Amino acid sequence: MALHGNLRDFSATEILQLVGTQKKSGCLTLEWNTERAVVYVHEGRIVATRTPGLAKDDPLLAFLCKTHRLSDEQYRGLLTIQRESGRDLEDLLPNDR
Repeated sequence: MALHGNLRDFSATEILQLVGTQKKSGCLTLEWNTERAVVYVHEGRIVATRTPGLAKDDPLLAFLCKTHRLSDEQYRGLLTIQRESGRDLEDLLPNDR
């Protein structure tokens, strides 16, 4: 199901209730002028909200560094790659666990 529209017609909470009731998975992107917010939903539950890219005080990056999941070298590498590519931090992280 793809939704596209204006929040003047439906509020964000109404959309999230619909997604929750139908146990949908996906990404809800909210845009206003130059502002952008993303809400990730899995089987009707909100699982993450982040601003795309890499903010200076990104909570995910701070967590990974604080818990020693990233070495200083990996941290610097991520910053360099993100700055050059503009890709989102989550896209740059390895998927293997």
